[in-house]
Amino acid sequence: MQLQFQFEQHDYSITFERVELLRYNKEYVATAKIVTYKYNRTQPACNATFDILVDVGYDLEIIVQAYTFLSNEYREFPIRASLNFCKCLETNNFGMGDLVQEGLFSGCPMKKETLTVYNWKPNSSKFPPHVPNGKYKLEMQAVYFSAEVFVMNAYGTVSRPLGRRH
Repeated sequence: MQLQFQFEQHDYSITFERVELLRYNKEYVATAKIVTYKYNRTQPACNATFDILVDVGYDLEIIVQAYTFLSNEYREFPIRASLNFCKCLETNNFGMGDLVQEGLFSGCPMKKETLTVYNWKPNSSKFPPHVPNGKYKLEMQAVYFSAEVFVMNAYGTVSRPLGRRH
């Protein structure tokens, strides 16, 4: 049985830094590109294009592992989850549902197509509650059944208004 989470929090904010694509499987994705840029003077955003070669339907899983920046390097943080991509779109966890509004992406089921997203930014209100202050890296591995489709990292800093600490 797979649990479905719907995160909601208003305790902290995330200063989004960047997303980087580490690798992708050319059996599933012909080309992939993610560019982080300044949307305005203070807010970075991402544009992404994936040329998907296979109909994956509702079966794309995202394995998320968090790392926190300690002693001048990223170290494993005890947050690890496997999330169904389509369910994340549906519940808008991590602001993933905004992908459908922010580009040329029809949502699920995912078909063989070119997926293009413009001006995407994470929505900090849709992240898990009670994450401590600090710099983080989220490693996201997309898996279709047992095959790795792509791996990317997202970087940001969690902070709270003065007087609220965790």
